[in-house]
Amino acid sequence: MTDSLRLAERLRRFGLPARLDPKMIYEVNPAAASLELFIQVHGVADVSHFLHGSVGDPPPGGESPFLANWWFTSAAGRRRMSAQIPACAAGPADVALYTSRASELGSVLGMNRFVFPLLSLRGKFSHAVMTVTSSQ
Repeated sequence: MTDSLRLAERLRRFGLPARLDPKMIYEVNPAAASLELFIQVHGVADVSHFLHGSVGDPPPGGESPFLANWWFTSAAGRRRMSAQIPACAAGPADVALYTSRASELGSVLGMNRFVFPLLSLRGKFSHAVMTVTSSQ
């Protein structure tokens, strides 16, 4: 899911099922003791999903290189998206995902609210380079 038409079109050219959501919202707002995160995306049939919770800025000087990989397999072969992040810092996060049980995502999760106990981090970085590779 992306709000960038250019990115969605390029990923689709590589055979990836990228979804465009021009109404996507990403906000980090100051709250009393921490920062408040709100992300809303619209899925199939305009059913929305959102993330909400508190996040914190990473401590200064905590940057390190980070590599993120995603794979997608279809009849056309296997695709890998690889994002090289030269300097990524992580801050704390206490965020939950909310969705309708009737939505595509809700039916997979089997619930309306999902927390991320193993992914309680907020990554911050200034730039990254993504490459997409294909194998049959």
